[in-house]
Amino acid sequence: ALTGMRARGGQLVRVMADAFLLGAAYGTVVPLWENRNLALDELAEELDLPGEGILPVARITASTRTDELAALLSPGPTLERLASELADLLSREARPELCINLEEHPRLDPILLRRALSRLKYVMATQAGRPLGLCLIATPDAGFWRDPELVTLLERAVVLGFRSDSSPLAAPAPQDWFETAVTEVRALIPAEKLVVALGTFARSWQGQGWPERLGYAEALSHADRSGAMPVMDAGAGASRLRFLDAERQVNDLWLMDAASMHNQLAVLDPGQAVAVWPLGYEDPAIWRILQADAQGRLAQILLEEKVDLSQQVLTEAGGPAIAAITPARTGRRFVLL
Repeated sequence: ALTGMRARGGQLVRVMADAFLLGAAYGTVVPLWENRNLALDELAEELDLPGEGILPVARITASTRTDELAALLSPGPTLERLASELADLLSREARPELCINLEEHPRLDPILLRRALSRLKYVMATQAGRPLGLCLIATPDAGFWRDPELVTLLERAVVLGFRSDSSPLAAPAPQDWFETAVTEVRALIPAEKLVVALGTFARSWQGQGWPERLGYAEALSHADRSGAMPVMDAGAGASRLRFLDAERQVNDLWLMDAASMHNQLAVLDPGQAVAVWPLGYEDPAIWRILQADAQGRLAQILLEEKVDLSQQVLTEAGGPAIAAITPARTGRRFVLL
């Protein structure tokens, strides 16, 4: 993400960065990677991003089930503790904002969620004396998008333009699915609040294991070693890779690349706010597509040139490791283990 921001700062308006971890049964908020977030803030100033630059995101611990999250957000001492801790942390910001990532919890009760968000706003107003701007991140099928009172509470609604339940046989964001999903969310969320997050990563299955999210350059690097080439699946509107790796395991990958993004942008309204999701994983050709002309129109290009990965960062490691990540400096490169 740091590399992506430095390379494309001129085309970015906001950056959403993981800042907090939620999900503990007793309502504790865990700040994430304080030093890294400080580096992001410094970088946002360096790049002169318009607006506030960084939008903090609270994500839910991976082990938290939806029923456990519902218990956490139910009225009571746990929710009060959560709201108080968030208000204390966010009150230090020039403009308190929070985006909650509910990608894995589309079935969360809308009424319960709405009341919990209202409580967060109330505690911020009474404890810190300042309004709280709220945003949610979720897939298009999340039931709470259909609650107009909840949507009214939000400043932004980030709808993920890909599925989390895809398989080696089904693309994460088939074009027909994408068009239907966008049509539905447009009817539920006001245009000024809606942000469509376009997937810019590869989803990989190795053998019988769980799917893994890879960067575009990393996926092509693995494929190149095996002599494989991506093939465009016209029906899905996405590229596929299938190859045997050095361990003789079958690798199946779907690539959300510049071609799929071009097709998705074609069905969005002019001026629709979009997010590159996640930053740093993308096919570098998407930035040419996203470059608007003087009239604000997105570029129409032929994707026939060679893909230049010379500016991409690849990381490969084996075994447990803890790395301290510091902002890049000219002439200085190291990894502290």
